[in-house]
Amino acid sequence: TLLEMIFAIVVISVLASYAIPKFFNTTNDAKVSTLQRDITTVITSVQSYYLVNLKIEKISDAVNLNSKTWEINDTSITYNENDKECVKIELINTSDKDKIIVTVDESTGNICKKLNDSGVSTTSYDLN
Repeated sequence: TLLEMIFAIVVISVLASYAIPKFFNTTNDAKVSTLQRDITTVITSVQSYYLVNLKIEKISDAVNLNSKTWEINDTSITYNENDKECVKIELINTSDKDKIIVTVDESTGNICKKLNDSGVSTTSYDLN
């Protein structure tokens, strides 16, 4: 009957109101985990490359990342959330020091805030 159909729609709507946010939260957690892994991979790969070659000019010489997730340039890799820079990994070459700078802007969005809450924050790593 019509009353049973309306009741079924109400029950499904109530269940969906709990399930959909939970699903999106899980998706964000997976994205944060992937970003953490990628950041660690970049840092470790660049440090290893520098250790072997005593120099690095392009990040892409040391590591390959998914170009759908990361915007990749010669000396920087950027993850954008809401069309704003969330995570930027920069290779800085100066005459006296080479380093990697990881910048996390937690104000960009939920993923960046979760990334910062999980321990990934703005940090500098000396290569030499």
